[in-house]
Amino acid sequence: MNPKTASTALSRGERKMKAVFYSTPAMLLTLMFLAGCKKEPTSPDKTYNPKIIPAEFVSAITNPYFPLTPGKTFHYRAVTNEGTETNRVYVTRDTKQVLGVTCVVLADSVWLDGVLIEATFDWYAQHQDGTVWYFGEAVDNYENGKLKDHGGSWEAGVDGAKPGIIRDCVKNNPIRKGDKGTTN
Repeated sequence: MNPKTASTALSRGERKMKAVFYSTPAMLLTLMFLAGCKKEPTSPDKTYNPKIIPAEFVSAITNPYFPLTPGKTFHYRAVTNEGTETNRVYVTRDTKQVLGVTCVVLADSVWLDGVLIEATFDWYAQHQDGTVWYFGEAVDNYENGKLKDHGGSWEAGVDGAKPGIIRDCVKNNPIRKGDKGTTN
């Protein structure tokens, strides 16, 4: 793979978590945790079976450690071994139903040296207890400025994929081991 078309310094998930959690010391601890995460998709964990009750999810994501206000845009920049990576995360006003839960849609785009390498739509929802759940993402990967594939796309409830906790407001833990979606 051409080093100008993909960042190998950080995996897709690590880039996303870096973009989302970069703002506070607690968020930096999340990044340290993610540095040890596997970079390849994993098989669904048969022992992890979260019970999702759609009526227990609220319409807005107001978690103080992960607020997603529609219309808000986050910009990030990092220098990697491959070049300068920029990331734009926009909280859309769109929603998507996943497992009966209304999720907020984020548009997340990544460029390497000014060339688009990835564009995703990510789906998050907040439980009534403040915990923010990650329900999946639709991924477009680009090479030399052209759509290459959709590798890394997943949706909770499809092919064994499960939603995961991205921010546990109750215990103020960023991500608990095992609480992440699988990418089948």
